[in-house]
Amino acid sequence: AASLTEKCKLRALLEIFCASSEFKNLIAPVRTPGEERALVRASKHAVYNYPSFANAYDVTAKVNLLLQSHLGAGTIPVGRLPDSSPHAAVLRHADLREDLGLVLTVAHRLISAMIDVVGSNGWLPPALVLMELCQMLHQGTWESIPKDASCVGALLQIPHFTRGTVEACAKAGVEGVYDLLEMEPKSRERLVLGNSLEMAAVEAAGGDLSATASRVMSDVARWCARYPAIDVSFDVDGEVEHVKKEAGDTDDDKEEEEEEEEEEE
Repeated sequence: AASLTEKCKLRALLEIFCASSEFKNLIAPVRTPGEERALVRASKHAVYNYPSFANAYDVTAKVNLLLQSHLGAGTIPVGRLPDSSPHAAVLRHADLREDLGLVLTVAHRLISAMIDVVGSNGWLPPALVLMELCQMLHQGTWESIPKDASCVGALLQIPHFTRGTVEACAKAGVEGVYDLLEMEPKSRERLVLGNSLEMAAVEAAGGDLSATASRVMSDVARWCARYPAIDVSFDVDGEVEHVKKEAGDTDDDKEEEEEEEEEEE
């Protein structure tokens, strides 16, 4: 709690969260050389890099790398993560996947406690960032890629979409799910399959590209079909008075003007 300040942003808040004493008793340090190799590889592709990553046996570093791998993989099923993905080594490791599950089980409670602390001090900005972090952990994807603000978090939730896919979407003028749905089918297929890590891995292995392409596009179509479309409309009853208030005007000034208008009448 002493580390939380009004100026904390996502990078600092993530570090404070991972340094929680809860994890010291919940998560075991690195147990095998395989775990160490997976975490070292993940550290080289982490969105946020911390000095603690130099020590793979540090529980704080381990928790941080587990969460960044969880967020970086998006919603790609673990079994379908291409070997070329920097998150595959972590999320396919049985022990690390179990550790990640333990971290996520207490994440909501810990973030809620952090929100209570910043809220009691009246710090709105870090409270909003913590709420976004909670949502990101729940959805398993970054709200946006910190290194590239043009990447949209909603697209990263689509199965098989990676940062490269989203960057290609941005270049094609696709900024959200609805833009993707409005594309011509063939153009959408070229955009998705042409930037798919899974397609590249299957092609390199000499596998069945046709079956893989069909499955990828089916997964994307199924997800998009469930994407919520919300329209909001409203009506205003009675007359609405629009008052233009100049900069620097006070409520007292407004009352004086109203009194003058009444006297004139």
